[in-house]
Amino acid sequence: MWTVPLPACSADAAYEACISKVKNTELKKRLNDARSEISRVDASYRKAGLARDFSGLRPEHCGLTGVSTEEMKRVYDGRMAAQGSPGRAIYDTIIVGTPNGICPLCGQGVVKTLDHYLPKSLYAALAVNPANLIPACSDCNKAKSNAVEDTLHPYYDNIEHEPWLRAEHKETETASVRFFVDPPASWTPEFVGRVTRHFRVFGLNKLYISNAAQHISGMQLRLSLLAESGGAEAVRTYLANEEESWRAVHLNSWQAALLNGLARSDWFCAGGFRL
Repeated sequence: MWTVPLPACSADAAYEACISKVKNTELKKRLNDARSEISRVDASYRKAGLARDFSGLRPEHCGLTGVSTEEMKRVYDGRMAAQGSPGRAIYDTIIVGTPNGICPLCGQGVVKTLDHYLPKSLYAALAVNPANLIPACSDCNKAKSNAVEDTLHPYYDNIEHEPWLRAEHKETETASVRFFVDPPASWTPEFVGRVTRHFRVFGLNKLYISNAAQHISGMQLRLSLLAESGGAEAVRTYLANEEESWRAVHLNSWQAALLNGLARSDWFCAGGFRL
């Protein structure tokens, strides 16, 4: 769940590029006639983004008078997403707009596609709007599908000012960790709901648990050597230092949350990591 820069390309410019080579005269006229509606809906969308509230942007207000939803879906699929299409350069620019190619929705997967924050099947006027196209990994794109979910928007929501992702280690026969949202006191109940919903929709607890198991396995030898030379406190100090390093890279990375949770576990630091 990372914040990424809003694409520089405007909705009008993206739409113009996508319809620039339409040869069907009748279709081209209808697409041209829809320009004012494209601009109107874009203004409403960006206003909603700045307010971080898309609840007032209803599907019935985001259609196009003379262009069907299926036609706009084809504009996106064939004239923006398709290789060699007139809008493909815009598509590719958005794809590479996230740091290190990492999906901003989960903070883990590699960006492979674009996800419509508001689905093109319901919001036709936003089908090729760059502000509505989120670089995403394939798993996150599938997880959200065509549902309208009030999840975090990587272009407009910034939750990187204070820690909120936490991990808790359970003392069992095998290493067991769970990840959860621990909201700061400054968050409103509505925003807590959005972050929690995002966490659920994209299955982040399950994803991070899988990564955590591998991460713990990779540390076992180092932790064993530290325990032999300095006991539980040496293990705890190492984990705390690693957490600090990860937080410098990304405040709410699952790695930082995991290391914090492990460092707070007396059982783990005393040798539970060996199981």
